[in-house]
Amino acid sequence: MIPAVTKYRVAGVPAIALLHLDGTNGSSTFTDVYANTWTGVNGAVLSTTQAKFGSSSLATSNQKRISTPNTGQWAFTGDFTVEMFTFLNTLPGAFCAFVGKNAIGAFWILWQLNATNKLQFQAGTSGGSYGLTITSAAALSTSVWQHLAMVRSGSTITGYIDGTSFGSGSLSGTLSTDTAALLIGGDVASVGQNFDGFIDEIRISNVARYTSNFTPPAAAFTF
Repeated sequence: MIPAVTKYRVAGVPAIALLHLDGTNGSSTFTDVYANTWTGVNGAVLSTTQAKFGSSSLATSNQKRISTPNTGQWAFTGDFTVEMFTFLNTLPGAFCAFVGKNAIGAFWILWQLNATNKLQFQAGTSGGSYGLTITSAAALSTSVWQHLAMVRSGSTITGYIDGTSFGSGSLSGTLSTDTAALLIGGDVASVGQNFDGFIDEIRISNVARYTSNFTPPAAAFTF
């Protein structure tokens, strides 16, 4: 049994956000197990067209994304894991964001596709510049669900696609803080930086859940 929910987390459990993105087709309700408030941007809704687990997922075409207000928990002072399943309809051949917290002068982008459709992580601790960039060797695939995970353990940040590491680097300290919201499915700073596809099963944790290659989850997250 999952313990009782507090405002930002479940007592005794390392996650700080968990969205199954289940609901009826066209719903604009994005329930977070950990009681964070998520709002649709540009008409974002759930879609039953695709789902990795459950009944639906978040459709991200046409600038649609979801947003939650800035809080200190998104600054990531120590270990963290951010993971989700994504389904790309097309490869855009241009920069587009999956998840990030971006504002002029201080920012981090956990994932984006770069101009050659490769997965890229960028973050900094001083603001105004990226202190670390990790890029996958191959482009992501289309028309298939893929599990993406970004993990910091100590000062080492590692990216995983379907449980296999695509690169790592060193970045210690608090990720650059700002007052921008946390966005899933797009980028607040640049028009057009949204991808055409679906996102399902988002989990953000304040521990390093994976420290080596792993088998992606075969069922919806429980905590």
